[in-house]
Amino acid sequence: MPYNMNIAIFALLSVVFWTEVHGAEWIVGNREHPWEEWGGQVTHSLGEDGQELPNPWVDWVGVGFQPAGEKILARMDISTEPGQLQPVRIDSSINLSIGIGERSIRVKPVSDRSVFTNSDGTSHPYFAYIDAPFNIVDGDSDSYIYNKAGVEFKLHTMFYLDLGWPFPVNRIRFYTRSGFELFHIPSYTLSINNGDRTSYVTLPVDPTGYNYWDQAIKEWASLSVVPINTEHDIDVRFPTQWVRYISLGDTLIAGGEKTRWELAEVEIYGDGYVPGFVYTSAIIPFDNAANWGTLRWHAQVDSGATIAVRTRTGQTPEPYRYFAKTGLGLTGQTELTRDEYVATQNDINRRALAGPVVENTDHWSFWSLPYTQSGQTITSPAPARYFQFELAVTSSAPQARAKVDSLIIEFSTPPVAQELVGEVGYDQVEPGSWETFRYAIRARFGAEDTGFNAVRIVTPDQVDAASIEALEVDGTAVVPDSVQLAADGFTLFLPEHLGPASAGDSTLVALTFATRVYVHGTVLSGSVFDSRRPEMLPQAILPGDATDALNTDDLQVEWQLGGSLLGSTTVSSNPFTPNGDGLNDQLQIDYGLFQVDRAVPVSFTVYDLTGRMVYQLTQSQYSGPQTMRWDGANDAGKRVPPGLYLWRITADTAAADYVQSGIVAVVY
Repeated sequence: MPYNMNIAIFALLSVVFWTEVHGAEWIVGNREHPWEEWGGQVTHSLGEDGQELPNPWVDWVGVGFQPAGEKILARMDISTEPGQLQPVRIDSSINLSIGIGERSIRVKPVSDRSVFTNSDGTSHPYFAYIDAPFNIVDGDSDSYIYNKAGVEFKLHTMFYLDLGWPFPVNRIRFYTRSGFELFHIPSYTLSINNGDRTSYVTLPVDPTGYNYWDQAIKEWASLSVVPINTEHDIDVRFPTQWVRYISLGDTLIAGGEKTRWELAEVEIYGDGYVPGFVYTSAIIPFDNAANWGTLRWHAQVDSGATIAVRTRTGQTPEPYRYFAKTGLGLTGQTELTRDEYVATQNDINRRALAGPVVENTDHWSFWSLPYTQSGQTITSPAPARYFQFELAVTSSAPQARAKVDSLIIEFSTPPVAQELVGEVGYDQVEPGSWETFRYAIRARFGAEDTGFNAVRIVTPDQVDAASIEALEVDGTAVVPDSVQLAADGFTLFLPEHLGPASAGDSTLVALTFATRVYVHGTVLSGSVFDSRRPEMLPQAILPGDATDALNTDDLQVEWQLGGSLLGSTTVSSNPFTPNGDGLNDQLQIDYGLFQVDRAVPVSFTVYDLTGRMVYQLTQSQYSGPQTMRWDGANDAGKRVPPGLYLWRITADTAAADYVQSGIVAVVY
């Protein structure tokens, strides 16, 4: 039943405690908690048979930490500044050709394709006629390749290099063996590609059985085309840019005679940081089921670099399910443990039986949306015993980097409850109008759970204080101890603590309140906490079946889409008297803006009765309650004459313009 709201001193103190709550911290990084001890290794290429080779066209290479030495084998650097996780830096002395075979997961990261010239001038591809292509990237200037296809078959010869992932490159050098300068390439074309996956195209299967690339690059950026070359040592320099693929070969002369040429080495140099990496943590175990607080990191981030983190949580130590192709059952597959799957992979006689690896969605959540700012609240489900995160560092410029010292997971254990679900019920919703919502929360306790005495509900607009009523605990009407209102919801303090000692295995809390909703699909999220224990974090309410009295099993608010994006308009002080006496000096128009997921320009315009515009104000606004005001002055700042004026509010969206308008009287 309704009650008079009395915000007691106890409630204020409780809210202060709650806002200052902090849990324990799990730290990954810095010298005390080394990054290499908690992850950084490759994960699974999901859904594919046999997981020992990830898909080369997915950006999986470069996982792990860069070892000592100049051979670049990974993207993450933890040795230059111990305790700091940062992208590997390339300096102008490092030849990126060295290590190409170890960086790339291709069978032939250095591969060739030739083009046969027909007598009629047309051409068609011919594959893999360069012997030992790795000779040009082995650092040995005495080993070499030569255009065998060009001599024997009059072919245009091209070969391609995959650096493994994009690097900041600004120099490519290629040359012959010493003493064989006359066998320089007589003409050449040199092109690059940055590794953008949209530039790949599938190739037909090679009928000769050679292991060439099954995809090709369709968009190359040309660096140099030289139809007549007389140099044996060619050094091409260009502005630093991301490069993953390099194409080099002689130029095609239709029907022309080909001469032998050779290359001893192709050297690739650059300057700057690799464009990013993804650090995937190991599974982090907690002693008991835990609630989550904030996710923070200490980092130095240059302009042009970004950090984004994703999290997921689980109830078992294994986030994947592993299968073997046995032909048994409806699917023809049998589930294995991880150790059994690895043993199958490592057994040469059974390797072909390794089936797909899939997400363990029964016991693990999906990855969260990215956290892009340190200090955001962890959104992955709680309570949970196991935690994993992915930390992605990206850069838009070769000289920009993000250096991460540590990442901190805030948690508390034991949880408030083993399970906490809620659902919201409502009648037909009119966006922007005051609507009554029925909210139910079901808690199921374990013996060690802390329980709670406060409920926090988050709403898109303020809550009507008088509407917070019909509070029930296990079907019995009770009066809240107090309520704390906020612009984005309210905190309700219960008259008694609910936990395993007082409520047994479970309890049901139900209440009603009124607020305004502006976006279809808005989630009325919530949490519960124990205000007596500031060291324990709140526990989020998850959507689910809390009670048979409601049938949504969800915390989302939905309605039939359509109609205007502007509405719920009210006009105050009409007529108004802008004479500076402090009474009715302004026109105020309150309205709602609905269903926009980003800021849109909204214009407030005033016209006189001849249609002449006298005043205009444009603002960027988001979904929610909005206000426009007019003090009776025109665009020049002078008071308008008394009379009737037309006001017009226009929301300019990509789909259409939405308008609300009316008449206002100005009197003096």
